[in-house]
Amino acid sequence: MSIKSIAASLLALFTLWAIVALAVNTPILPTPWAVIYAFLLD
Repeated sequence: MSIKSIAASLLALFTLWAIVALAVNTPILPTPWAVIYAFLLD
């Protein structure tokens, strides 16, 4: 696999993970995302 396809896969996975986290409203993502999430909601 090329680096570009790996990066695309990781981005897609993170995006899906973020959508699921928002859908269930649970902080299942790593701390950096939790901080951003809290900042956006504040």
